[in-house]
Amino acid sequence: MNPSALCDVIDSGYEERVFERFRRQAFLRVIGAELVRVLPGYCTLHLQYREDLAHEPGRFHPGVIGTLAAGAGECAALSFLPPDSTLAMIDHTLNLLAPAEGDVLVAQAKVVKSAQTMTVCMVEIYVRGNPSRNLCAMALMTWVPG
Repeated sequence: MNPSALCDVIDSGYEERVFERFRRQAFLRVIGAELVRVLPGYCTLHLQYREDLAHEPGRFHPGVIGTLAAGAGECAALSFLPPDSTLAMIDHTLNLLAPAEGDVLVAQAKVVKSAQTMTVCMVEIYVRGNPSRNLCAMALMTWVPG
């Protein structure tokens, strides 16, 4: 897939539209997720560690990891879709690879395939500590028009 070819058909207001959609995600606001970057087919979310997001002291809860991955995947998928599009997730696989010990959880989503009937995203989830960055999970999800 040639990324530059995809960019030619993307709505020029995708970035503002994705940021607005992100702001309407109540649960992502509750946990304190931040939309750091969005490009056509890509998205990065950050989440600062808090004790109420922990599974064990110092470790992010797996549910929080999955939520951040889903949010990043949705934003990446929306960047390719026409205005007023809605999405429904039909599949979400999360593989936990290492304990998520650190100060900031980072979800980096990439659209693997985008078509009229479905969009597939891959998300790498890192945890940043001082000074390291470790891959702690990977997710694969499928979205369909909602």
